[in-house]
This record gives sequence, structure tokens and C-alpha cells, in this order.
Amino acid sequence: MKFSEKTTKFREYALWAGIGLSVAISFLVILAIFDIYGMRGKVKDIQTFLGGLAVLAASLYSFYASSAAAAETFRRNSQDDDEKKINIRMNMILIAETLRQQSHVRLYDLNQHTKKYKLNRIHFKRYAELIITIPEHAGKIWENIEIIPQDTQLQYLCLINFTTMLEQDRISGVASCTFLRDEYANLLARTEKTAEKMIINESVFSNMDYLNIESNTIDPTRISGILANINNASISFLKQMQESCDWNPERPPYPPNFTAHEYKAPSSKN
Repeated sequence: MKFSEKTTKFREYALWAGIGLSVAISFLVILAIFDIYGMRGKVKDIQTFLGGLAVLAASLYSFYASSAAAAETFRRNSQDDDEKKINIRMNMILIAETLRQQSHVRLYDLNQHTKKYKLNRIHFKRYAELIITIPEHAGKIWENIEIIPQDTQLQYLCLINFTTMLEQDRISGVASCTFLRDEYANLLARTEKTAEKMIINESVFSNMDYLNIESNTIDPTRISGILANINNASISFLKQMQESCDWNPERPPYPPNFTAHEYKAPSSKN
């Protein structure tokens, strides 16, 4: 901004200097044309000097024109950067609000499935339904993320990372249950074939019952904590952004003993 102000002042000085030289040269030429006060001979003697002044005036006009064009380009670029920054911030806010709403619903569902977090296992189908989808345009923000302050970048990254972790844990949990169900089905088939030929120890059936339970239920503790962190991080992010700092989103039922992830802004020291 200081550079722009200095350039504006120099441009004004150049314009007025060019106008002054043009007026002086024009005045001397008029005097020479009409030979007023014998100026024709005098001007003829200094015509080379006047030519130099004319070139100088033209240079000043040229500087004014080029600097004016540069100033207009700078203004447009600044305006484009400001608009781009506003668009990125608004997209971030919309993404954070989308993730907040989804996590709110999933935490409410989980609260219901676990009877207010009293059950330590839920059916794998309920677990598989704890889906949070990151909006498609979330990744495009990183193309111009450098124009956003670093602390905002870090908090946004934290939010996206939690959401990615949730999806990975959800898929992994469902895959584990699927694997255990396949193992249970194979074990059951082998047991039925063996039962036709011999008496099976009761411990085998106990193990099968345990495997059946393990293959159809899953511990939601970890995913509930990630869901809570997604919701808490999205609310914190919305509170930090100027455009949404006055929002007062409702907090869903967090799991007991939930401790929010500690967000740390990057150090300003070099």
C-alpha cells in the first residue's frame, strides 16, 4: 500500500511537471512565431534545448500513462485477490457447517443406538450408518489456500482430517465385522459336518456364540470420539471466522468424558 501511495504521488508530480513544460514551450513558440520582443532569434538559438524539454515532457506523460495503467492493474489484481479470499472463506464456512450438521445427526443417532452411551457395543449395521460425507469442492480450496492465514488453514485441515479418519475407521470396522461373519459361517459349516460324525465339546459352541456376537457388534467408542471432535472442530472453526462468528449452533449429545482435540495455532516466530 505504501508503494502504491508513493507511485500515485510521483505520477501526479510527473503530470504537473509535463503540463508545466508543455505550457512553457508553447508560450515560447508563440512568442517566436509572432516575433514578440524579438523572441524569434532567441528561440532559434535555444531550439535544441527546447527540443530536449519537449522530449522530457513526453517522457513525463509516458510515465504518467504507464504508471496509471500499472495502478489500475494493481487495483484489479487486489480486487480479484480480495474476492477470491472471500469466496474461499465462504466455501470453508459452508463446508464446516455441512460437516457440523452431519456430525450432529450422527452423534444423535449414536446416542440413541447406545441408549445414551450406556451400551459398549452396537450392531454393525448401525455402525455402518455413521456416514459423514465431505463436500466434493472441499479439496479445491487447497489450490488457493495460501491467501488464507495459517491458523485458519490448520484448523480447516484438522476438521477435514477428522472427517477422513472417521470414514476410514467406519470402513475398517465394517470390514472387520464382515471378515468375522465369514469366519463364523465357515466355522459353523465345518461344525455341522463334524457333528454328524462325533460329539462336539460344549466349549466349541461357546466360542462360536462369542464369535457370532463379535461378528455382529462393534465397539463405537473410537468413532464416537471422532464424531465429537468433528462437531467440536467445526463449531470452533465457525466461531473463528468473522462471517460466522455470531452463529450459535446447537451442540449434540457428546459421549461421556469427551475431551476436545487441542487445536494449536502455528508459532509466529521465525
